Amino acid sequence: MQVNFGRFGKEYAVDTALQLVAESFSCPILVNFGGDLAATCKPLSRESWAVGIKQATATNTRASFRFEKGAIATSGNANRYIMHKGKKISHILNPRTGWPVNRAPLSTSVGMPQCLQAVLLSTLATLKGKNAETFLEAQGITY
Repeated sequence: MQVNFGRFGKEYAVDTALQLVAESFSCPILVNFGGDLAATCKPLSRESWAVGIKQATATNTRASFRFEKGAIATSGNANRYIMHKGKKISHILNPRTGWPVNRAPLSTSVGMPQCLQAVLLSTLATLKGKNAETFLEAQGITY
């Protein structure tokens, strides 16, 4: 087993890109790298940014997030998994066992001031398995 810090690279890039663009422009900015995103402030034409979340539940329904500024990151197995003997196996592994987490949510989205913070909490919540929502509620954050 190995630890792949690349999982956090995209979110670091989102935060960095937002900061760099915001230094040059005063308009509302939204940076989106493959579904992990961050914004400087609400858009001029709307009350908030609206973001759809793919495969939020086992019934493939979609969830949505509305926010004015900050970041959203999603962890789950909607896009990164392997099929083994007809079963979807998540890429998020329990570090104690090396196997996917039992009863983990299919998708966990978290809103935080920075994208790197959001992905850390969404991944930690996924690792909590059936206790993901309890963990997120205890953090007092938007999820």
